[in-house]
Amino acid sequence: MFHNPTGTTWMIASCLWGVAAVGVWSWTTCYEFKTDAPSATLASLERWPSDSELVLAGDRPTLVFFVHPRCPCTRASVRQLERTLTGAGLSNGAQPKLIVVATVPEDADRAWRATDVITRSARLPFAEVHWDTSGKESSRFGATTSGTLMLFQPDGALCFAGGVTSSRGHEGDNQGSRNLLVALRQEQSLAISHQPVFGCKLCTEFDFATCNNNCALMPSDGEHSTEGANR
Repeated sequence: MFHNPTGTTWMIASCLWGVAAVGVWSWTTCYEFKTDAPSATLASLERWPSDSELVLAGDRPTLVFFVHPRCPCTRASVRQLERTLTGAGLSNGAQPKLIVVATVPEDADRAWRATDVITRSARLPFAEVHWDTSGKESSRFGATTSGTLMLFQPDGALCFAGGVTSSRGHEGDNQGSRNLLVALRQEQSLAISHQPVFGCKLCTEFDFATCNNNCALMPSDGEHSTEGANR
């Protein structure tokens, strides 16, 4: 068999294809589950930052959702959050105030603000969008990854921090969404629950280069309405 040049060529090609396939599979799997450790600020955060310009609700919990408008992984986070808020039997009275903090570079054009991530986030119950142009608010909360959620009680106590997907771009039932729902329903004591977050780097003031070289170069989803989003 090895004396047949054609057969040998096919065998070598098959081996190379197999090695390449395994390599791609390994890289994809590692990428799907790759996550960054929480920042030092987030790891030590226990209460609403005193220097934040965002407004904490006094009559209901406040849920802060940090997003990179062009992060494809965040689409799954938005859909999973939508399920948690609308498909888990939460009454209007149990719905939190939702602040979507969208970090964008200082020179961001309309394409940055008109993405499906922003459009769908703005349609979540009781949502308002805050454009975090300089990344200052994200830094105050210690958020570094798109898809990060933080739930605060009316007195400012943090009770949940993390993501609601099991890996990059994979929605469905997972520990993060379950823990967020428990915190929203206040079914257990309000010890802070930290969950891993799977998404792109946020456009913080310290990391614009990474932001522009990461999600900014990924395909856009075209033009979408941002009606309802504050500018």
